[in-house]
Amino acid sequence: MRERRGRIGRTVGAAVDSIASAARRGGPRAGEPRAVVYDRAGHGTLLRPGTPEHERLVALADELIALWSAPESPES
Repeated sequence: MRERRGRIGRTVGAAVDSIASAARRGGPRAGEPRAVVYDRAGHGTLLRPGTPEHERLVALADELIALWSAPESPES
């Protein structure tokens, strides 16, 4: 038989269930790069990890970051 819960117990239980279900659904993991593409209206679409589009955008972003962080060479 299930224990009876008070108002606070039900609230805490609902919050825990919500967090647990969000964790089961998945989504980006901590430290995993996200790729979002925006249309002209400003609506974003999150690309799924592992797709060719996601991999290409992440590779391009890595290249841009590497170029930006590279030291400038002295001008001749």
